[in-house]
Amino acid sequence: VLFWIGAGSLASGLVYGLPTQPPIVQFSPDTDTYPQNFAIETDLKSRVYLGSVDGLLVFDGKLWHTIAMPNQDMVRWLRFDGVDRVYVGGYDNFGYVEVDPAGQYQYRELSHHFTSALGTDLFADVWDILVAPDAVFFVALNHVFRYEIQTGHTDLWRHQGKFGPIALFAGKVYLQFRDDAVRVL
Repeated sequence: VLFWIGAGSLASGLVYGLPTQPPIVQFSPDTDTYPQNFAIETDLKSRVYLGSVDGLLVFDGKLWHTIAMPNQDMVRWLRFDGVDRVYVGGYDNFGYVEVDPAGQYQYRELSHHFTSALGTDLFADVWDILVAPDAVFFVALNHVFRYEIQTGHTDLWRHQGKFGPIALFAGKVYLQFRDDAVRVL
């Protein structure tokens, strides 16, 4: 049990006779990748997913797997859906990873569904992902992509300013328009 006491000070459960440090297991990828990671997520089988400069790294408890993005670029954000998919937001690319029946990791790109709507626009980094009951939202600075899970229907919103965080509250999706307001989608 850890307690926050004030700016820069941390008191532990030592007062109650508990250890002063939580149990920590340190592990490092044994892959030939640059050691800079941006996001971390786990799934129901305790696999660890890292968003990395070199794509997606997955640790299954024994082995590390590297999944390169179709554009060979970085992964900035990850979000587990609570069932079987880890949604991936990268640089000008997004989609999801799932494990097939043979135990192989399969990346399914979703950003290609927005090619005609985007035209020549690039959206750069996906900074946030929200998994709602009926759709997944991928938030970049000036673009929000909505992908309906069951139907494949897509929506794209643009903003001259910048988008901020996205959240699901009481069945409604809220999105911050920086320097403006929070709106319900």
